[in-house]
Amino acid sequence: MNNETIEFLSVYIDIEQFNPAVAKNASTAAEGLCTYVRAMKFYHEASKIVKPKMEALAVAENQMEAANAALEAAEARLAACNEKLAELQGLFDAQMAKKKKSIEDGAMALQKKMNQASALIDGLAGERVRWAEDAFNFSEQKKRLVGDCAIACAFVSYCGPFNQQFREYLINDKFTADCEARNVPVTRNLDVISFLVDVGTIGDWNMQGLPTDPLSTQNGILVTKSTRFPLLVDPQGQALSWILNKERENLPTWNGQNVVHLSDPKLKDKLEFCMGDGKSLVVVGVEDEIDPMLDPVLEKEIIRKGSKMFINVSDKVMDYDPNFRLYFITRLSNPTFRPSFRPKRLSSTLPKHKRDWKSSFWARSLARSRRHWRSN
Repeated sequence: MNNETIEFLSVYIDIEQFNPAVAKNASTAAEGLCTYVRAMKFYHEASKIVKPKMEALAVAENQMEAANAALEAAEARLAACNEKLAELQGLFDAQMAKKKKSIEDGAMALQKKMNQASALIDGLAGERVRWAEDAFNFSEQKKRLVGDCAIACAFVSYCGPFNQQFREYLINDKFTADCEARNVPVTRNLDVISFLVDVGTIGDWNMQGLPTDPLSTQNGILVTKSTRFPLLVDPQGQALSWILNKERENLPTWNGQNVVHLSDPKLKDKLEFCMGDGKSLVVVGVEDEIDPMLDPVLEKEIIRKGSKMFINVSDKVMDYDPNFRLYFITRLSNPTFRPSFRPKRLSSTLPKHKRDWKSSFWARSLARSRRHWRSN
């Protein structure tokens, strides 16, 4: 059915008598035909309005399906993004929590250190004056260091043979006065013991058997600091006992003895062994003379060939080790030697003056009492 057909039918449909009721009077078939024709006309008119809308609906539904497909794809991507975001957010939260804890722990540790530092600074605030005084004293001490070193050198070089009283006289009235006369800054009443050796070393010497009195400590300094080989005037055997304990690890043994008598016929062989191996040699039984054979050793007439050192002793070239140490011990209280022999060795005396004996006696008594208390 088309518009032309409807136009042809309109002439009849518009007649007032063209209706199913009138057509029924003619026959039932006429009534049905009339109803069909009128319905088709109305259908055609309605279809012209509905059909474009149906087509538009189909287009819209197709567009909606495409949009829904795009929406589902977008929602899938959104879900994936949300999942990734949740994962990253979890990592971020974990890292932030860890970092926050680390920062908090660091802040707490830093605060603790600051509190401790503040407490330390507050506790040491009273030391500022003493530190300033120490800094000033140190600066002054640096100025006097040259003169003090000169006095210490003079003490080691010249004061060995004398007792403590005369040593103090030389240091305070002779050496110090000479430095002042030459305008060399120097410390008045210099304590050579504290200047040349520390308390720990003195304690080691005392444990090795050296008496604790000042004269014995000075003798220990003279023996260990001098470059010359020492002669120890030791009537009581204190120096020998100390030397044997001090050099225990470096003393050779001959027939159970760690010492060599000056009159030993094998003195030359033992000297050669000790000099070559850097051992210590303790010579006892020294009286008023020392074998001239030892003069090249005492004068350190060292012959250098490359990296090696030698000393010619009685026409025999012997190896010389810088670690070699030679000690002479005499039991004579007042030995006398030829004048030419004195510059070759360092003399160090143990107490001979009455005051020195008294100081040494009390020091030894105190040490013996301490050992007795520890054993009990």
